[in-house]
Amino acid sequence: MDMNTEKASRKLGVGLFIGLGFIAIVYLTMQIPANDAYLPNEKNTYQVTARFDDVGDLRPGAPVTIDGVRIGRVTNIALDRILLKAVVSFGIENRYRDIPDDSNVSINSVSLLGGEYLSLDAGASNTYLRSGSRLSNTRSAFHLESVIKHFVKTLGGG
Repeated sequence: MDMNTEKASRKLGVGLFIGLGFIAIVYLTMQIPANDAYLPNEKNTYQVTARFDDVGDLRPGAPVTIDGVRIGRVTNIALDRILLKAVVSFGIENRYRDIPDDSNVSINSVSLLGGEYLSLDAGASNTYLRSGSRLSNTRSAFHLESVIKHFVKTLGGG
């Protein structure tokens, strides 16, 4: 093999590597759901709130789900100035009026690349959520970096 053929082969290999890397990044980015892809009509929803110690990267427009089924979206995130806790407001489509008012709500991650959503786990109450209800059984966002720091600190003895 002469020098020019070797250079051409190397350039082709580098080009393929970069191209495949770009394709992988585009594919992984597309795996994160677009928050605005699901926009129920505000008139067809009822508003519910929940307080959290930490909302992580949750944003308005994030999906609200039960067992993976989208039932609404986050409409607002604010700070309760008295309790100093995050208050998340979210709209649930009116067709889902039979959600027990003792349901649990947690903030979950879509993937390691980011993106968070609200997940409801149905309770057992015979009374249901309505506009203005507040869910009190909450679980804040999980931070992987906090677990790693704690693990390293434990291993390091300090």
